[in-house]
Amino acid sequence: MTEFYATVCLPPTPPERVPDALAVAMAPYDMNATDDWNPVGEWDGWIVQVHPAAPYLVRPAYDGDPRLLTSATVPAHRAGLAPLGPLECHGGPRGLLDFAAMRQRAARQHDAPRAAVAGHALLTLDGRWRDGGVDGYREWADEQLEHLDPEAVVVGVLCHR
Repeated sequence: MTEFYATVCLPPTPPERVPDALAVAMAPYDMNATDDWNPVGEWDGWIVQVHPAAPYLVRPAYDGDPRLLTSATVPAHRAGLAPLGPLECHGGPRGLLDFAAMRQRAARQHDAPRAAVAGHALLTLDGRWRDGGVDGYREWADEQLEHLDPEAVVVGVLCHR
């Protein structure tokens, strides 16, 4: 079995309701959703979590905003989010996240310009799942996230398959 990070887009959702909204959005891609193995299944378990080396970065003006997904804003019994550093989170409204800084961080870490926001897979607001196994995925995912409504919530998820 393998673990991978995915990025999930949700409509505007308060942090305490994100786990339930994720469950609904992710359900069509549950490998065990049907009796005979879901043919579009992508995962058999998931939790809210960002890669420890690449958490979502917050625009400084929104540091501490209660709409961000942090260990302080999502009840521990719902998601058990790990504490992160300053200006870091597990997700939040797209307009509060600093995608430019995330791309710069990735370029510094990998010594090459590349998309730095989406994980191995992206689940869009309209329910489309696409992953890194498709040519052009990074550019497509970057474009999807760049044009997302500023109030739409972007969440990091660690999946297992």
